[in-house]
Amino acid sequence: MAMTLRLEPELDNDLGDVAELLGLSKQQVVAQAVAIFLDAQKNRLEMRRTVEMILQRDAELMKRLEDS
Repeated sequence: MAMTLRLEPELDNDLGDVAELLGLSKQQVVAQAVAIFLDAQKNRLEMRRTVEMILQRDAELMKRLEDS
């Protein structure tokens, strides 16, 4: 699906500079950046879910340790 991205001129210039240095198009650089960002967010979400599950599962143990 196509998407239009509007950037401030300074950010667009920086993006162009990085794209040129990497030998990529601005589109490719943005697509890679979005993929990296989304992967990091998925990892954070999975970690949060895991911690919440452990805290819920071990709530009684945590309470006993707290009272010790």
